[in-house]
Amino acid sequence: MLVPRTKATSFEEVIANCTERRAGTMRFKNVAKTPSPSPNSPTFGTDEVVDTLLSIFRDPELRPRTLFRDLQYIAAFVPAATLDQSARGKAFWDAGLAALAFKQELCDAMIVRATEITKYHILASSFSSPPPSNTQPTELAHTTLQDAAELWIIAAKEGSATAARELALLYLTHPDLLPRATLQPFSKPKEIFRTVSAKKEGSMAEEGRLDPVTFAVVFHWMEVAANGGDKDARDFLRNNGGWGIGK
Repeated sequence: MLVPRTKATSFEEVIANCTERRAGTMRFKNVAKTPSPSPNSPTFGTDEVVDTLLSIFRDPELRPRTLFRDLQYIAAFVPAATLDQSARGKAFWDAGLAALAFKQELCDAMIVRATEITKYHILASSFSSPPPSNTQPTELAHTTLQDAAELWIIAAKEGSATAARELALLYLTHPDLLPRATLQPFSKPKEIFRTVSAKKEGSMAEEGRLDPVTFAVVFHWMEVAANGGDKDARDFLRNNGGWGIGK
């Protein structure tokens, strides 16, 4: 029996699906067993093979330049029976898990960096002059909130619930720094912009803060974050009467 394919929207869901598909290959006699997961492994659902691949992907000189594109091609064009019932299929899922772990590391690093930049500039805005050097690293003085916005967008689109929430908040406070309407990949704009009620459109327009389109984008990313398990996003949606898909 093949492991069912699922539509995944967060790192956890994607990795869980990949791990399940990989485990499915182990049920067939023609697939050799692999070592048990390493207790010191930095990622979940990995073993020594995946850890070794991850170390290779971390090296820019060894990492294939088109790694993710090539994995997508394999997933799209290789028969499911090959991917789920053969040693070659297991090798693909090993590489997939390592690639996803590597991508998660990159996104985590982007989130940390974006958080530092955001905090620095929020603090700086409360001073008439730049904040004391012992408050934040001085190298952050060469950044802008626009830099943080770009990092939040990348991480949010890759499935980070934290980044999705922060992107929504940035649309609330600094919509001028962001594209008119940045949406999660494969989302349906018709459904997203239909969620804006006439009442909320009018109230927000009167306050002069957000136009209806931006308001819809805020709710879109808050719902993405809530679906990814972000508690703050769930609280935001509950408090603003917008508890839709984020349950």
